[in-house]
Amino acid sequence: MSGTTIQKATKTGFYKEVQEAADELISKAKKYFDDGEKEFEANNFSNAANNYKASTAFLPTMAGYLNEAVSLYNISDYQGAQQASRQGELLARKKGDNVFEAAFLNISGIVFHDQGKVDIALNYYQKALGINKAIGNNHDQVNALGIIGIVYHNQGKLNDALNYLQLALGIDKAIGNKLGQADDLNNIGIVYQDQGRLNDALYYYQQALGIDKAIGNRKGEADALGNIGTVYQDQGRLHNALSYYQQALDIHKAIGNKKGEANALANMGTVYQIQGKLNDALNDLQQAVGIHKAIGNQPGQANALNNIGIVYQHQGRLDEALNYHQQALGIDKAIGNQQEQANALNNIGIVYQHQGRLDEALNCYQQALNLYIQIGAGRNVQQTKNDIEQVRAAIKKIGI
Repeated sequence: MSGTTIQKATKTGFYKEVQEAADELISKAKKYFDDGEKEFEANNFSNAANNYKASTAFLPTMAGYLNEAVSLYNISDYQGAQQASRQGELLARKKGDNVFEAAFLNISGIVFHDQGKVDIALNYYQKALGINKAIGNNHDQVNALGIIGIVYHNQGKLNDALNYLQLALGIDKAIGNKLGQADDLNNIGIVYQDQGRLNDALYYYQQALGIDKAIGNRKGEADALGNIGTVYQDQGRLHNALSYYQQALDIHKAIGNKKGEANALANMGTVYQIQGKLNDALNDLQQAVGIHKAIGNQPGQANALNNIGIVYQHQGRLDEALNYHQQALGIDKAIGNQQEQANALNNIGIVYQHQGRLDEALNCYQQALNLYIQIGAGRNVQQTKNDIEQVRAAIKKIGI
């Protein structure tokens, strides 16, 4: 119709509508983030992750992505943690936020490390360390130092590992970071244990346990309990070891930490094996392998496979034992874990020795010894030398 005017919206109306929509998104994002914080504090990491994810769905934030990634990591959901970390890293780069970028690089490194992708992990850690040094961020710098120390430990570079971990502990003490101190103490204890310094290891684990209990860090508490159990096991105090492993298992189950649950089961399985309770040992170790496979934790899977091989040795099932040790060796070689490579080679040597394949046994023992010497694993060197001498004596006797 002629003379009809269609009125358009005004800028004022548009701005008001946009503001209302933005306010609603912000309100929902805040609510879900706050709910995530409550669940995280209660160690309900799965619920926490869901809330953080909902928060970023309404309003993408670096804090939301980071906390989602940490929550998912704590329940061993590596794929989900990596995805959240990658989204956060891209957002941090877009915003030019170096602090968050380094934090996302750090957690990506942790995820790759747990999957046995050590070289990729080390690359992420070093990038994070470089950023944190450049901006003077001591808190996150110390995280990178500590984790690089763990990588060096897994590569068998024990002295390098100690240097990085002691640096991390010094900074954490200086800035009053109790959570970081507990992690550093635990990791230093692990290195000392691999060097055969059991009393030093126990001292550091007990310090870590005290801090974790004081600050309510249930995951750290369980890790420290499990580590103390391994020292008691090395000392032959099997009843004490089993008690600590059970405490660790109960906590890991309660907080949904699958990796920790599998490690505790594997540790209990090794104690049962030593006690001659071979069926109980197999049950726990097979559960551990299943969990490690499901979450993609290759180091844990290899360790459990190796221990199953030991149980089969004790049952006289040597071909099956050899198969499991060789599976473990293949994984350990692929991920560059020299300590566990040496352990697997040593176990393969034991099987060959029992089968009378003495030349092959000697070759495996020698490879294991070379690795133990290379990484400074003092507690394993002498035993392997003894094994070599036994085989050489047997070969000489046959030759006579």
